[in-house]
Amino acid sequence: MSSLAVANGELYRDRAVILRTYKLRESDRIVVLLTQRFGKVRAVAKGVRRTNSKFGSRLEPMSHVEVLLRKGRDLDLVSQAESVDGLTPMLSSLDRAAQGMAVVEAADQLSLEGEPDERLYAMLVGVLRTIGESPSPLNVAAFFWKVLAMSGLSPVLDGCVRCGEADGGETALVAFDFNEGGALCRRCRSGISISPAALDIMRDILGGRLRQALALEESAATSEVTALATRALEHHIERRLRTVSVSLRTSLSRWAMMSVACQVCPQPISTKLSTCVSGVVLFTLRQRSTADFGRPTTTARSGRCCCEM
Repeated sequence: MSSLAVANGELYRDRAVILRTYKLRESDRIVVLLTQRFGKVRAVAKGVRRTNSKFGSRLEPMSHVEVLLRKGRDLDLVSQAESVDGLTPMLSSLDRAAQGMAVVEAADQLSLEGEPDERLYAMLVGVLRTIGESPSPLNVAAFFWKVLAMSGLSPVLDGCVRCGEADGGETALVAFDFNEGGALCRRCRSGISISPAALDIMRDILGGRLRQALALEESAATSEVTALATRALEHHIERRLRTVSVSLRTSLSRWAMMSVACQVCPQPISTKLSTCVSGVVLFTLRQRSTADFGRPTTTARSGRCCCEM
């Protein structure tokens, strides 16, 4: 429980990000907020669904507000709400809105009612501001990897998580296993394939070079990092993120139109045939679901997986 105890009926003020809302009666809504000092709070916003509501659009998901709340027995009551960071930048493009909803849903799943988490609040405010300023293809992935690291679940990326051998040569890192918590070498491989480019990006994100990573343009590697981050977070919370799956499918559809390279050999892959020049099938993007992303397909000619060659 929060050490900042508030008695029933008392007013308290805090800054918060609106995580989600749902209907309550004809004109009211229940608002779920991640507050700076009190953790996740559920509160009733009376009359918010009316066209002349005093709250306007300030209590919509992704809004950053300063709120005055009255403590209730089960649900608090929103008395006032003033905008800190408005929604206009977030709604200026579909990419920004999709990224914003993805990180807000993740924060909702990671936070607990009545449990203050100022670091999560600060990270959420920071990533929403970054998305509003520049919708990097790695905004969502960076947030996911960072919150996992904050929870003590930073993946092992510099050597094989199983045998401990350094990345390179016969022990080059070629796979990522969510149960193991990191990358695996050729000899220990399990889980799903990971490319050297994706490994480098993840090292930048978690190694103090976040700005460098966010400056990258969308590519096969950035899509791979986003997919890995999504699956890692879903593995941690043990449920599927609905809003992330939408943005991830969009990312994967774009990836299908790009030129990528085989993760094992250096040969380019034809996006039309999804094969490298040696005839090995790596991905069949247009025929695979999001849940199967990253799993290597078998070859039509050799009968072996590309990652086993």
